[in-house]
Amino acid sequence: MPLQPYSGEAFVAFLDISGFKELMKQNNRALKALNKLYQTGFDLINNGGGIEGLFVSDCGFLFVENTDDACADFKKLIEGIKRINRTMLADSFTTVASVAFGQFKYQDKLEIEGIEKNAIYGGAYVEALLDLEKGIRKLKLDNAV
Repeated sequence: MPLQPYSGEAFVAFLDISGFKELMKQNNRALKALNKLYQTGFDLINNGGGIEGLFVSDCGFLFVENTDDACADFKKLIEGIKRINRTMLADSFTTVASVAFGQFKYQDKLEIEGIEKNAIYGGAYVEALLDLEKGIRKLKLDNAV
């Protein structure tokens, strides 16, 4: 099922495969890790549990729309990340993730002559991505509860 456009507050997680560049140097390890991540992510998103997301290269982002029960929303996202990690660990792969809460927007392709892009932006997405790039693993829950 394609990702539906969304705009509003959300819990957003950015995750990637640990040591992916090193895995690329090992026979088929990188491909096996990608297959595991993509399949687990696909299963998670398509089970109807309210977690949405996309996976590209060795990275993925997941989000859960904000409802009246922020604790349940947060728990749902953390359980999804845990499921991915457990599946990856079964084959000795690990992921790192950062989670943030805030404004988030996803919209279908923006089409500009010569360029096609799916737009993903918002404070929570950028914050989770930048934290992970800096090696900071944290949970930021401003205004979440």
